Amino acid sequence: MGATPHFYAHLETLDAFLQRRVKAAKLMYETLSFEHVPTVKIGAEVFLCTGMERMEGVEQLCFSESRTLLIEMPTSYWGRPLIETLLKLEEDRGLNVVIAHLDRYAHKPAEELLKLGFRAQLNADALVKLHYRRRLLRWVRAGHIVALGSDIHGCKRNYSAFLKAVDILGNQGKDIMHISEQILHPFWAGSAHRTGELCELGLTNARFIDLRLRA
Repeated sequence: MGATPHFYAHLETLDAFLQRRVKAAKLMYETLSFEHVPTVKIGAEVFLCTGMERMEGVEQLCFSESRTLLIEMPTSYWGRPLIETLLKLEEDRGLNVVIAHLDRYAHKPAEELLKLGFRAQLNADALVKLHYRRRLLRWVRAGHIVALGSDIHGCKRNYSAFLKAVDILGNQGKDIMHISEQILHPFWAGSAHRTGELCELGLTNARFIDLRLRA
């Protein structure tokens, strides 16, 4: 299970965010009352800024013990400088970029990211809606999607949409629940998709649960 609080570099320093994230994680574990607490990998949903590949300590925004970085794109159209930043995060910093909630973006720029070889996450809510389902399932079948998110903020929502999305995926949903844990481990390399190596690792249909922490 992964937890991804939002990080906006234009609103908060990295140090301030890391301190806030530690406090939120501690509060989460102190609040959980059930006996068997699942393992939660702490990461971030990082709003992409031009030049982020030069940010000192950007690796600390990855999921713990991995080099997987969840990136949120701007809602408006993004130009070449932002694409270059994504590429450099992988090529220069050695990170495995996953695009957050690809279902929210316009179809054409989303498809452009997939053509470049980037992998993405979908929110469960989007899979539940018939209006989007055909396009999203096509992405799933093509192996573009490596994460399924709950998009839960705060405590007022439950996992009903997530469970429905897993049910829609059928037998593949069961595989998702098993493989999702693997994507958060250190050995996962998103860039391996481009050479076909990830197929050998059995991660072509990997997803991970995206839980949100609020400080």
